Amino acid sequence: MPEEKKITLQVTQLAETELKQLLARQKKPLDVRLYVVSGVFPTIHMNLDTAKPGDAVVEASGIKFVIDPLSTRYLDDAKVDCVLDAEGPAFKITGPNVPEDVESKGKPTETAIPPTASNKEKEEAVRKALKKVFDPEIPMNIVDLGLIYAYEWNEQGKLNIRMTMTSPGCPVADILVEEVKRVADDALGGDQSVVEVVWEPPWGPDKMSEFAKRQFGYA
Repeated sequence: MPEEKKITLQVTQLAETELKQLLARQKKPLDVRLYVVSGVFPTIHMNLDTAKPGDAVVEASGIKFVIDPLSTRYLDDAKVDCVLDAEGPAFKITGPNVPEDVESKGKPTETAIPPTASNKEKEEAVRKALKKVFDPEIPMNIVDLGLIYAYEWNEQGKLNIRMTMTSPGCPVADILVEEVKRVADDALGGDQSVVEVVWEPPWGPDKMSEFAKRQFGYA
């Protein structure tokens, strides 16, 4: 059995100050809970709570954070930041595998792919966009999970995305296919993608990226 990986967090100076002030105002000792609500597009949340059995407890900048077992894979090496506005402090968590902020979903990307972009540049833009799509049953994005097998351009000039599922009986297969096409079309600027589900070669942990293998203890 692989050794359990220690979770690490970074906390910016402003976030540290605001969180300590928030905790000091509480009538009883509380910790800062970080947790992820899973799904095709997982969302990250923060609240004040106390540790429960099985939680990972992380000390960072003098603050105790608690993270449930299903959320740890999303939050390892994450950074807790804070922005002050008229309504008070707003906390934001970012990191190598932290889900995209729910408030930014559906908004257009800042930089559209120029019409003169090469096919390779378009494929890279789609690959980056698809890293925001997660398998609802496994806390990892579908690119690092190894579900995207190939990108091929068809005679109609559309990008054919060949992908698979972790198992033929995957209950969310239809949902994933719809989301992959939607996200790819958004990245390409219109109805320019086709999603093909294939089963050969069958998916296995060897298809995961090195990052995903480390997260799941395969490397």
